[in-house]
Amino acid sequence: VLEINGTEPTIALDAGGSGKFAFYAYSDYLQIVDDTSTWAPMMTFKGGNVGIGQGSPSSDNSSNTFLHIGSSSSDLTGLILESDENKWEIRESGHLYFMDGTSTRFMIKNDGNIGINDGNPGQLLSVTKAVAGEYITALLNSSSTGSGLLVRGGDTSSHHALSVQDYAGNWKFQVLGDGQV
Repeated sequence: VLEINGTEPTIALDAGGSGKFAFYAYSDYLQIVDDTSTWAPMMTFKGGNVGIGQGSPSSDNSSNTFLHIGSSSSDLTGLILESDENKWEIRESGHLYFMDGTSTRFMIKNDGNIGINDGNPGQLLSVTKAVAGEYITALLNSSSTGSGLLVRGGDTSSHHALSVQDYAGNWKFQVLGDGQV
């Protein structure tokens, strides 16, 4: 058992390289720092919460227990989940990305737009995929007494409620807000 007492006990580890690692105990939390000259936090444990790259883990949503990754001074923060041959990355840099290797599979932009296989969605929901001979999306109601698809939009002949285009962007079918086809 190793016990160190004092008002701010510290254990520093120096392997003779360019920096030191230290365990630093404050009155109500513990930090692991990567440079004892700047005390830059690598990991912080405070009240059941954990901060990685964050000196004071906190939640904007009043969560009681959470993992806080990154800091306000970093423009790129991520979490990597890896198994034998699969590697997924959840990344935040102004927008939230879910990546498979280097490909963005799912994205939520800071304006609320969502992209599936679209790294820069221009609409509220953008689904993009090159699939020959198959549909990219299916909306199925498995109940025999249920309804299908509801589309709302436009209320005059100058607004489109539903539009269909071919690959080249040519209009093929339009339903206007007043019901005209």
